[in-house]
Amino acid sequence: MKILTNINTRKKAKILCLVGVFFINISHAQLIVASKTLVCPNEPTQLKINDKALNPFDFCVTKLNERFGLHYFKTCRQVTVEDAVIMAKMMNGHLATASDEQKNSFLFNLLPNDIHWIGFIQNPKAKNFNDPPNPASGWEWMSKASFARAFWVDGEPNNDELNNPGMHTIQGCRRDPLWCDESGDKKYVGLIESKTNIIPPIISPKIRWETGETTQEIIVRPSQSKYYKVSIDYGVYTITDSILIETPYAKTNFSKPGGCNPYKWKPELETNAALSDLNILWTFGDSSMVNVKNPDFIVYNEGFMSGTVKVLSNACGSELLNKSERFELFPMKDQEMIITEVQLNQEIIMTPKNEGPFIYNWSPQTNLSEANIFSPMFTATNEITYQLNIKDDFGCTAKESFKFTIDPDLLIFVPDIFTPNDDNLNNTFNFFLVDGFYGKIKKLEIFNNLGEIVHSNETEELSWDGKIKERNAPNGQYLFVITYQIGDKTYKKNGKVMISR
Repeated sequence: MKILTNINTRKKAKILCLVGVFFINISHAQLIVASKTLVCPNEPTQLKINDKALNPFDFCVTKLNERFGLHYFKTCRQVTVEDAVIMAKMMNGHLATASDEQKNSFLFNLLPNDIHWIGFIQNPKAKNFNDPPNPASGWEWMSKASFARAFWVDGEPNNDELNNPGMHTIQGCRRDPLWCDESGDKKYVGLIESKTNIIPPIISPKIRWETGETTQEIIVRPSQSKYYKVSIDYGVYTITDSILIETPYAKTNFSKPGGCNPYKWKPELETNAALSDLNILWTFGDSSMVNVKNPDFIVYNEGFMSGTVKVLSNACGSELLNKSERFELFPMKDQEMIITEVQLNQEIIMTPKNEGPFIYNWSPQTNLSEANIFSPMFTATNEITYQLNIKDDFGCTAKESFKFTIDPDLLIFVPDIFTPNDDNLNNTFNFFLVDGFYGKIKKLEIFNNLGEIVHSNETEELSWDGKIKERNAPNGQYLFVITYQIGDKTYKKNGKVMISR
């Protein structure tokens, strides 16, 4: 793979995700080599420092240039990608990667006539890795750059993807046919980026494993999946590396069955063991399936039914998973509208009756957190009705609706005392509206303890100054009634307020 900068050349290029690539197993590109990376609990496993990290005849790099505090080197000869990665680690760096157009140009001009390894990888553990069916998924830069443009030149024999799984891209041939090396491991110049300018002398390096051992080889017996780390001191600096030794595991996600009759159940199994090494038994009611990770059950019976999965490791002779769950199967069907009175600005979560591996479509989408999930959330700002259309893979459909009205008693906040003594503090009786109030205040009425009306106000400024016919009202308790309208409905809020001078 070549980093391109020339505009005319770029026009002839193919974007990386559109072409085939050749994959190389990452386990061989570590400073640590393991006899097995997946072992049974407490099984002895050999870990060894790669010979290439300790042999001065296998390590050779030369300085090319520097940029923005980073130093750039190339391998003295054409090497495999495994060797290129190891040398990069020994330099306390990584294979150089381009994260912007300027750096793209800089790296290309370091070796304008060579093909070289760069740090673009396909990571099977990436969130977007999905291979198959998408062989272009899971790509990222070893430098962790968020974006870069990488291209292959038309006509290069970019190798197919049949050698999956793998991690590192291959660069293909260019100009000189001798670079093709179709018969064996590809060897190109490694381009290394490092924060250090020092080339370490590979003479009597000191080894220290996290276990405290100092030999090139050690034996470990992990009881569960564990990283093992080693440090190698070359005298001028120390580098570290780690390797994950895993023990087999299995876990499952039991999706809830549902749909119209027939019903479906599609659980999923996650495991780090090879399918050929497992004994898997799924049961759902009277049906069973064996040795599949993602079964697809179809049943016709309604009522309660149990789903189970048992997973045994043939190599370890142990049970990895034994899980059972009881489900109730009932037809997907239309539901009557649910009417709920809520508070203004309250966060509401809607939960339909029809639950299952269905397709959900909510409308309108006003204020909804998401419109295509089972149970979305919204904030109540006014009266609203949400419609839900549901369907499944069998063509079964159902409808549900949810109507939300606002609780009118919670929209107005009124004090229980005021002091009309002309001290400019709390001199008038006022009330407050909750944020987002969308109704209309119509009238304020004040009554004495005999039920006689002593004040009435229908203007926009609805308040009371504590006077009756321009004279101070006696201290004591009074009844207030606030009339307001929401939509075409009229409400009254009443309560008591005290005058204290």
